[in-house]
Amino acid sequence: MKQTLAICLLLLGGISLQAQSAGEAAAYMAEIGESIEEMKGETWSYLKAATRGRSAKTLERKRQSIIEELKNVKSEVRKIGAFKGDRSYQQEVINYLDMTDIVLREDYAKIMDMEDIAERSYDGMEAYLLAKDIASEKMDSAFKIYQSAQEAFADKYGVNLVEGEKSRKDEKIAKANKALKYYNRIFLEVFRAQVQEGYVIEALNNADLVSLEQNVNALKSAVAQAQANLDTFSTYGGDKKLLYSAQRLLKYYESSCANHLPKMVDFYVKKDNFDRLQKKMEATKKRDLTEEDVNAFNAAVEDYNKMVPEFNAVNQRNNEGRENAIKAWEEGVEDFFDQHA
Repeated sequence: MKQTLAICLLLLGGISLQAQSAGEAAAYMAEIGESIEEMKGETWSYLKAATRGRSAKTLERKRQSIIEELKNVKSEVRKIGAFKGDRSYQQEVINYLDMTDIVLREDYAKIMDMEDIAERSYDGMEAYLLAKDIASEKMDSAFKIYQSAQEAFADKYGVNLVEGEKSRKDEKIAKANKALKYYNRIFLEVFRAQVQEGYVIEALNNADLVSLEQNVNALKSAVAQAQANLDTFSTYGGDKKLLYSAQRLLKYYESSCANHLPKMVDFYVKKDNFDRLQKKMEATKKRDLTEEDVNAFNAAVEDYNKMVPEFNAVNQRNNEGRENAIKAWEEGVEDFFDQHA
């Protein structure tokens, strides 16, 4: 399962100086920007790991590292102090850092708590990804407020901000964040089928015939809905590999529902009949058994024995199909992020 941390950071372009006071103000802004720049390495490291499917729990050290870096940056900005007695810009920078700190401490702590629940249901996963999107939007909003403060300060002191090219890390962060949002939409449809198949496997392991039949039907519906939704998705800048990988995985689930799972259900129907008759035979005294009882039991034994090797063969083919389809999906995801993040 693949999730994100999107942090927009200061992008300082070229600064043209029109007066000495403007030059001092520009130097002041550059000094603060240099402190903020230090966060980019940690941020990119975190985001790169997120795009490779690392969970929030396994990324906890990185989150704590960024929080610690924020603490250091805030300390550095405070040491820089006011600009000729004007603390407005410094305060807005600190407000931005504080808002970022709150999101990392509170929002992402909740996201980590949601992780286990997310794995159990489509609704849980949808809520989990939504929480991550909201956290990302808060980060973006915090930075937009800071950008406004930067522009206001530059205007106040006559600093001409010339937008330059984004730094390499800025470009990587923006690129990875965009790719991850696209991936999350597709992953959610894949997960719709994956989580339902999990219920099917659980029913198989528990030999629960009623639950098995219900969940096979639910899996058919989940696959059909996911396929219909993916049909409405556009490619990613003309690249259709990730979409194709998802559709291929859904094809496996579709084939499993059509070719393998019905045979498995049939096996458990026969097994249930065998178990029921066996209990009856064991509970009935031999002298009370009719020829019809004995014949019915013998037929059930024959059916069951015949179905066991067939069930094992079908189950093996189904498992191999799942393994190949999931491997292809994971390779498609890896290729997608290698190219787009």
